Amino acid sequence: MTLYSLVLFLHVAAALALASALSIDALILFQLHRATTSTAAHPWLNLWSAVPRIAGSSGLLLLLSGGYLTDRMSAWSLAWSSSCRADSDRYFGRDYQQADERAAKNLCR
Repeated sequence: MTLYSLVLFLHVAAALALASALSIDALILFQLHRATTSTAAHPWLNLWSAVPRIAGSSGLLLLLSGGYLTDRMSAWSLAWSSSCRADSDRYFGRDYQQADERAAKNLCR
């Protein structure tokens, strides 16, 4: 198994884990909404403690493996990667205007 295959497998596994964590989160919120007493809500609140760890680690693994796969494909100059970089700039609090200008410049190639 090559490094590329391993990273691709981890990327897909992280995407599935993130989707699962968000689905479990939605299920927990639905069950908490239905709970009429604190006793009924308690098991769901105990289950929720693992969701942020799973979602956070899966998201980080998705980001890192996606960067590696994009680099291996030499796809940084494509429009979708420029748009993703601009979105991450916004998410991490970088200059909005500069990120928008960079994305617009790369999309108009």
